Amino acid sequence: MGVFRHKSILVAVMLLVMAVIGRWWHSEQINRKGTLVAPVVVSDSSQGFIVVQIDGAVQKPGVYQITMDAHVVDLIFLAGGLLPEARLGKTNLAKVLENGDRIHVLGALKTRKTSSTKKRKKKANG
Repeated sequence: MGVFRHKSILVAVMLLVMAVIGRWWHSEQINRKGTLVAPVVVSDSSQGFIVVQIDGAVQKPGVYQITMDAHVVDLIFLAGGLLPEARLGKTNLAKVLENGDRIHVLGALKTRKTSSTKKRKKKANG
């Protein structure tokens, strides 16, 4: 009976440790809500590459060579990630890229007051 009791205590401790680790990992995932997952780029020589362009609200806009099965999210990470003002509203992060694609990541809307805008406001106010 003694050996069985020690094994059951050991199993209970292991389950408790696994539960604590699982809870911590889950809370880490919740804290990362809204972040993107890191890209998986396989450097297999049998796999082909494509050339794509990314611009807009990313850290390093430019032209990149990436694996044929890459998605938009992979390209964003390759370009250094998003700028704080990036808006992904209509961006399909799961889209598989094709050779020659150009991805534009929208930034914050900026309104500029031009002289014609000022004149219209002046007329409206009377």
